[in-house]
Amino acid sequence: MARTSKVKYGTYLAVIPRYRKACYNVIDETLGSEITHWSGNRWLDETITTAVETPNLVETKNYPLLKRKVFWQGGHLRDAIAAENLIINLNPRDLSAWYLLAARKIMKRRTIAWGHLFPRAGHNSPTARVRRVMRRLADGTILYDYASLEHAKREVPGQPVWVAPNAIYRKSELQPIPPADTRNRILYVGRLVEVKAIDRLLYGFARSGLSEQGAVLTIVGNGPQKEALQQLARDLGIEQSTEFIPGVYDAAALRKLYAETVCSVSPGYAGLSITQSLGFGVPIVVSENELHAPEIELDSTGGVLYYDSSTENGLAGALVKVYQNPDQVDGEALRAYVHDTYSAEEMAGGVINALRGESPQ
Repeated sequence: MARTSKVKYGTYLAVIPRYRKACYNVIDETLGSEITHWSGNRWLDETITTAVETPNLVETKNYPLLKRKVFWQGGHLRDAIAAENLIINLNPRDLSAWYLLAARKIMKRRTIAWGHLFPRAGHNSPTARVRRVMRRLADGTILYDYASLEHAKREVPGQPVWVAPNAIYRKSELQPIPPADTRNRILYVGRLVEVKAIDRLLYGFARSGLSEQGAVLTIVGNGPQKEALQQLARDLGIEQSTEFIPGVYDAAALRKLYAETVCSVSPGYAGLSITQSLGFGVPIVVSENELHAPEIELDSTGGVLYYDSSTENGLAGALVKVYQNPDQVDGEALRAYVHDTYSAEEMAGGVINALRGESPQ
């Protein structure tokens, strides 16, 4: 799509992944032709690509630089500079975000930075200070979580801050789930990439002995690690109780899988998998030794269970404990909480309010 007239509301972001579909649908339904989304084709991690169809999308291209440590997003920069209100990446690795911040600052045009307040390394890391510089150049900040809100306000006093909780589904897709006849799955949903440490889950499941109790390890997703993980399952002797399913993106199909699940697992770094699992009423097991994404704030629901990844049997023990006590967490309470606070409507509402300059937190 090409836009020739001046844009009232714009987003200039590296990618719009598939899991943003519901949020962007709500934004488009609300703002209509007033909104333009400029987006590149793929992120520095090439498994993350733009996969959202919207009539308001204008394609740009990302150019990785310095061995994929930073990138330049090229295309339609003049239109983005001219937009009345623009959202850019709160990410120091995005060189075009710096360019847009500086250019729009000179021209006194309103720019909002959207992203995580801190990098994975935490608030004391060098890049956390660089993010603060980006925020000071911007006219406001959109965060993915509520827990960072007060810290963000203290960092840049007087600057408006909005929260767009990192959601995947609409409220209508987060309805109560009828119980399944059988609940015997231990579930992983996500990309099959090395950073997710899925091999750790296979080892943990093998050591747990739960396959002898009828448990099934279900791994849902696509990625370059798939064949190696399938071979590892064979080597560990758990091939018959482990199933690999290609990526599932339909909420109804996922709801059925989660209804048959005792717990999900994010063996390494955890983020949106927390929101997804709790939204379908299923507790999630994560490592206590990782620096997780801000979605970890959902551990306040009691639905995030921890294991010690520094010990050989830490995950196995955690799996046994939760499998043998499948009702220790109120799944309906988890679902209701995510429905009310982490829906696509809530996320889109934060973005829309930021673009309009309304109702900061």
